[in-house]
Amino acid sequence: MTIDHIQAAVARRCGISVLELTSARRARKTARARHMAVWLCRQLTDESLTGIGRAFGDRDHSTVLHSIARTERAMAMEEMWGFTAKSLRAQLEGETP
Repeated sequence: MTIDHIQAAVARRCGISVLELTSARRARKTARARHMAVWLCRQLTDESLTGIGRAFGDRDHSTVLHSIARTERAMAMEEMWGFTAKSLRAQLEGETP
């Protein structure tokens, strides 16, 4: 599983481009998609926090940790967001890129 593959899948599911996903845009839709993609990268790859941050617009490892925490909180509090994240993870785990 690669970061590029995860970024493409999340961008498709959230209706944004990969370029937007990795940009500095902070619009809610973009930021939430980015948080989910970062969380999936941490779950499904062996990439370091620094490596994940680099793939998302050269973000710092602490920003990556923040994204992971935000996604986990959102998954616990918002049933639909949790369903989306978990179903996307299951889809990615079932694929052979």
